Amino acid sequence: MTEFLAAGMVHGPAQPNVVDALQDEFARIWPRASEIRPEDRMQFELAVVEIASNVVQHAHATEGTVLELAVELEIRRHILLARLYEINAEPLPEVLGDGQLPPPEAEHGRGLGMVRQLVTTVTCRRQHGSNVWTLSRTPGAP
Repeated sequence: MTEFLAAGMVHGPAQPNVVDALQDEFARIWPRASEIRPEDRMQFELAVVEIASNVVQHAHATEGTVLELAVELEIRRHILLARLYEINAEPLPEVLGDGQLPPPEAEHGRGLGMVRQLVTTVTCRRQHGSNVWTLSRTPGAP
């Protein structure tokens, strides 16, 4: 098991202020993980915030519910891990694709391709009425 450095959690309605709270949570936990290189921190945080922002902008609640976003962060010496839960969300269409960025003239679709380039792994699965994103980055990975 790799050495645990820090953890964080954000949970609230899927509105812009939850993304702000997520960025505040990163600012709170990074000082506890000072041995993680700044470029690894930046790339991981950018990927997690991008997925969270996409949830706020594009996810839809199932009928009669309120869409919530919960984010769990776990920082270890050899892995950076985030789980994002779209609680009460409608199931996602097939979104993961091959990670290629769309052509420059495309108006949408860059976010997930960018995320796939910033992290080591990204998955999304349906679990108990939620879409669950898992992102990881191995520090030092290209």
